[in-house]
Amino acid sequence: MQCVKNCDDPDPRNHKTFELATQFVVEEKIMEHFQVEPLVAVGWEGVSGFLIILAALPILHLLIGRTDEGRGGFFDAPNAIHELFGSGIKIWGPSIIFAISVAFTNFFGLAVTKNVSATARSTIDTCRTCSIWLVSLAMGWETFKPLQLAGFILLVYGTFASPPSLPARIKLTPQTT
Repeated sequence: MQCVKNCDDPDPRNHKTFELATQFVVEEKIMEHFQVEPLVAVGWEGVSGFLIILAALPILHLLIGRTDEGRGGFFDAPNAIHELFGSGIKIWGPSIIFAISVAFTNFFGLAVTKNVSATARSTIDTCRTCSIWLVSLAMGWETFKPLQLAGFILLVYGTFASPPSLPARIKLTPQTT
């Protein structure tokens, strides 16, 4: 993945965790205060995401897509339009399946957030990631790395250690007798 000039961190995955956590918390606050049904919230997320991309694409094309480094990349709008409309089912088929998959994932995630909490949703999301990792190990697509296992254990521990995830907390303060 290429980095735009003056980019300190070329790996966007390092910022994704913060963005996802923020999304979960904001969704939980919206669901608590406005009594929005999950299906309606998913619809509004889809519409707002589409409008943001529609507004941002021309700007990003002008800033990045027209440069030598940006040609053929994510923000090269004419190339993207050509690939989208010139490829037929090769792009449209997987894109529609992906959109439906994301809609279902967000709907069920918001339903969990509304009825339980954002922490429970995060725990389920972690289990989904772990399941995908285990399947990819079983299929031989990846090799086992102990550091990945340690990372998953730390991730699950961090999720469970947050206050609203456990109904009864064990106090770790010393007892006075």
